[in-house]
Amino acid sequence: MTHPLPPLRRTLLAAVLPAVLVLAGCGGQGEEEPTSYLLTDLEGGTAAPGDVTLPAPTQSPTDPDRPRRTPGDGDTGTDGNGGADAPSGEELVALVSAAAGQVETVRIAIGNQTPPPDIEASVVYGGTDAYDATLLITPDQPQVLFRRVQGTFYAGTAEGLEAVDPDDPRLSSVAGGVVPAFLAWNPLLDLRAALEGAQDVAVGGPETIDGVEVTSYEFLLDVGELPRPSLVVPDQVTGTAQVTFSVDADDLPVRLRLQRETGGTASVVVVDYSGWGERVQIEVPPGA
Repeated sequence: MTHPLPPLRRTLLAAVLPAVLVLAGCGGQGEEEPTSYLLTDLEGGTAAPGDVTLPAPTQSPTDPDRPRRTPGDGDTGTDGNGGADAPSGEELVALVSAAAGQVETVRIAIGNQTPPPDIEASVVYGGTDAYDATLLITPDQPQVLFRRVQGTFYAGTAEGLEAVDPDDPRLSSVAGGVVPAFLAWNPLLDLRAALEGAQDVAVGGPETIDGVEVTSYEFLLDVGELPRPSLVVPDQVTGTAQVTFSVDADDLPVRLRLQRETGGTASVVVVDYSGWGERVQIEVPPGA
């Protein structure tokens, strides 16, 4: 049975599979071993940990006196609902920037509230700006693969990847599907825009997510603040979203949840962050 597409898939992804197959061709020519471009872990790597796309904090990211807050540490105001102690969007940006500046990798999943997610990616940010992503259209179709490595964007399937020219005229048409959004994707820039656009921040939301203790903040967001093209909301969407943003004890994002009304129905997109600083390998595709 074919599962109905959630709103994000219906709007953004309807044409992506045929487009990617046209763009990627057969791919995978040649039998040589892939070139290992990047191997990074907590002990160091090729990215520059302090060079992140979030604004630089006022203190050095390695400074033990950098801006911090921990769950339950002065997060609620006298009214128990954020009050005067709730941070502003700019303060959330500073906290997250300082924390993210100490590591260089993250795993991201984007989808609605029902697993599996539409998009899963391993990301290396900083000086390298690379990612390896998979896109699920429907359960009965193969995953589409997108990769950015050494400044080149690749698309295809498990059968092979080929480089995509960002100036390809097909990408400016409807047939380009979600490819332009992946070409421009900067997940930390998405996060920064969401936090900077926060209105009326209050403390609230889940206290744990998948067993991780979190501090959560709720606020309103004009979705027009998000970069476009976007993997988080369809390009034509306007209006306000109710956002819940959760961070762990180290101020690293755990979840960004956006809910908005579309035709009287709630549409929810969830962005999950995990594996901060874990080892990631991204390779130039064989034969590319």
